[in-house]
Amino acid sequence: MPNKPTSFYYNITLTIVKYLGVDYGDKKIGLAIAGSDVRVALVYDSIKTENAINKIKRICNIENIDQIVIGLPLSMKGFETEQTQKTKKFINLLKAKIDLQINEHDERLTTRMSGRITSGKPSLLTRGEKLKIDKDQASAVLILQSYIDMIK
Repeated sequence: MPNKPTSFYYNITLTIVKYLGVDYGDKKIGLAIAGSDVRVALVYDSIKTENAINKIKRICNIENIDQIVIGLPLSMKGFETEQTQKTKKFINLLKAKIDLQINEHDERLTTRMSGRITSGKPSLLTRGEKLKIDKDQASAVLILQSYIDMIK
């Protein structure tokens, strides 16, 4: 009779959640993407705000996105601004058209940080090279990375 293996085998199902990070702007929207397996946000694209809902819906289908994370612009004291209201209106339109979980995430300071990243000044992050991403994309990455770090 053959020997039975002594190790145990478990049927483990790993659920990977894919996120789309969104930095809403009046003219452009920055996009970033991440998976829960890697937990690092990466630049995806930037799109014009015009007809953005359909573009985001298409991206979500192509990339098999499970959740959307949208930066919510608040004042430094945490109050809503005119841009907060515009972003909330966009979020409501998105919720009406896309059947995915949509998470709002405080984006205070991301514009300032993204400006530093995309300023063209050499840094450790860029190894002395100029990044070829715009502020909207960098903000989307920072928003999504901040969200991923928060939910660890």
